[in-house]
Amino acid sequence: MPVDGRQVVVRVRIRRLVCPVRDCGRQTFREQVPGLLERHQRGTTRLTGQLSELVKELCGRASARLTRSLAMPVPYASALQLPRRVPMPVVRIPRVIGVDDFALRRRHSYATIIINAETSQRIEVLSRFRPE
Repeated sequence: MPVDGRQVVVRVRIRRLVCPVRDCGRQTFREQVPGLLERHQRGTTRLTGQLSELVKELCGRASARLTRSLAMPVPYASALQLPRRVPMPVVRIPRVIGVDDFALRRRHSYATIIINAETSQRIEVLSRFRPE
């Protein structure tokens, strides 16, 4: 993350650990730093999360240009890979749902919205193009 508009480089030294058991499938292990770095990651978890939000909103090339001006430079090809690294949110099954039909254009196209009645969050919008 940038500080005062300047790029910051965090150097983390990670120990390589050796398994004392001879029959172990993996001979060496690397120390994990939870909350700061994930496995095979070159940036912090916080930076990856913020960059993936930018990429979701602006797409690849525009987000790569904006990150350069925000002192968080990311190549275009890497920017497209960022949203895949962020884990999918856990979706709870709603206990109570609400269903409503509404007109997108009167007498021409209609849609149905399904919401979680407890949290008022939208679950799905189903479009129907003909009145029934």
